[in-house]
Amino acid sequence: MSTKFIVSLLLISLLMAACSHTVNEPRVEFVPGEVLVVFNADVSEPAARALIADRGLNWTRIIYQYPPMFTVLVGVPVGEEQNWVTRLRGEALVQNADLNWLYYVD
Repeated sequence: MSTKFIVSLLLISLLMAACSHTVNEPRVEFVPGEVLVVFNADVSEPAARALIADRGLNWTRIIYQYPPMFTVLVGVPVGEEQNWVTRLRGEALVQNADLNWLYYVD
């Protein structure tokens, strides 16, 4: 092989390696604008929907249902997620509320 070919191959390899490197950006730990809400066993879906609507939040969907309990994905204003977790945990109809955490496999 010629020296020119080997140098070219080496430069291409270095360039590809440099392009594939990503800057370590801080990871988002939870989904912005989303909160998970678990309602008490005696709460009906219409009552739960009314609570979410009365607070001006968005009922996205039921993500887990184990009768008689269910967990709902609720849309909240971005940047106010933790505030809404705290507020919703104080509601009589709510068993628990939490951020929609992200988990990464490294």
